[in-house]
Amino acid sequence: MIVICFMFPGLLNAQAAMNDLRAFKNKTGKWGFKDERGMVVIEPAYDQAFDFSEGLGRVINRQPGGELLTGFINSSGTLVIPMKYNLAGNFSESLAKVGLGKYPDTKYGYIDKTGKEVITLQYTSAQEFSEGLAGVTNKDKKLGYINKLGKTIIPFAYEDGMPFSLGMAAVAIRKNGGMGLIDKKGKMIVQPKYALVFPFNEGMAIVMTGELGDDSKFGFIDSTGKETIPLKYALAKGFHEGLAAVSMTGSLTSSKDKRYCYIDRSGKEVIPASFTDAGEFSDGLARVTYPDNKQYFIDRAGKKFMEIKLPYTYYVENYKNGKALVTNYMGDEYYVDKTGKRLPTPVKPPGPAGPEPYESNFQRKIDTAASSEARGRILNEFSAAIIGLTLSEEEKINMVLAKYKQMMSIDFQGVWQALLNIEETHFKFVQGKVRILLSQPQQDAIKAMGKYHIDKFNAKQNKQPAPPWPANVPKEGQPWK
Repeated sequence: MIVICFMFPGLLNAQAAMNDLRAFKNKTGKWGFKDERGMVVIEPAYDQAFDFSEGLGRVINRQPGGELLTGFINSSGTLVIPMKYNLAGNFSESLAKVGLGKYPDTKYGYIDKTGKEVITLQYTSAQEFSEGLAGVTNKDKKLGYINKLGKTIIPFAYEDGMPFSLGMAAVAIRKNGGMGLIDKKGKMIVQPKYALVFPFNEGMAIVMTGELGDDSKFGFIDSTGKETIPLKYALAKGFHEGLAAVSMTGSLTSSKDKRYCYIDRSGKEVIPASFTDAGEFSDGLARVTYPDNKQYFIDRAGKKFMEIKLPYTYYVENYKNGKALVTNYMGDEYYVDKTGKRLPTPVKPPGPAGPEPYESNFQRKIDTAASSEARGRILNEFSAAIIGLTLSEEEKINMVLAKYKQMMSIDFQGVWQALLNIEETHFKFVQGKVRILLSQPQQDAIKAMGKYHIDKFNAKQNKQPAPPWPANVPKEGQPWK
């Protein structure tokens, strides 16, 4: 099944709802989000990101120790579920699978949109919820299905399984055995005679017999499990807008000899076998490749609609609502209409010269920082950003001091690290202002920290024991009390 997921990305999410915002990567490798017009609405700040689902976006950042952790943001870019999971999936039916621990010891469960773990992290693998059920694997590597309360609805009896679609799920009873279809009560309604069964799309599901490769044959079953289109094709893709691309020649493991045609739901060929590659129909058009390697969009009659050529040869997504997303060789993204004309990309209007997105970024980073040194660095980044804003001096001072005050309530050593590593460019701005904020005992603690580190350095140089921690000074991760 792993092979299939790579070869047919997105199959498991065929029934997912439309995403609100689309993830994109900029030229420095950071990920952010754009809206359906192509306008950047959340600036790139993440090591990886995924399209929004049900109002939340899954984001990943590398932590100071090097670990990649996942959390979720809302459409304003605020981190609403902290980055604390090693693995996670998108929200589906108001729940998202999450995992803690490194492979192969990862344990999976589910959270709701508040971040509450509503199903205990106890499974060795987990799927997204579909039609009220989710496939999960227990410690014995057997798959079963649970409901949103975590109750086992279909016993752990399968070697493999797919999400429910049209009230049915494809399952394998034996390792390397065939796949059949069960209903929501676990009753086998189609015997396990297929090598693979794909999720239903437009009431039809691709089925395969034979070994994956030259010997495999593909056909289609309907929602009753009946083989309505014989298993005679070397390659097949799912139905979209009533048509499916199939090829009598070629194989999944070879790029040679493929000749795709399009068939309707009865199996009748409606567009002749002319293509070495053929995409799904969307908005009345499908992207195809001819034997001379030229690419076109064709209409439902098979007529060439528009050639795909420079400057957008690199990649063109399917048309949707009259436009298609283009990525050129430089990595630039933009939309074209059905004449191939480039559409203007709206630019996010400048907002007030205020603290966003620095306030949200500060809070997001502080929530996931793993050390006082990291928190001090985040505090300095915030200060440097605020100094550059076109605000009054008093407004900027108050904003920076508020963050120093917040840091003291979280990690006093974070304040020390910020002052220790402050950049010369904003040293004069911070110096004196912070002293006003600090009480006399806090100022004394800062001085004691400076003396401690000097004494510690000298002791190390002279191979002497380290000095004792200064009295009444909080240690790393401790607030000022």
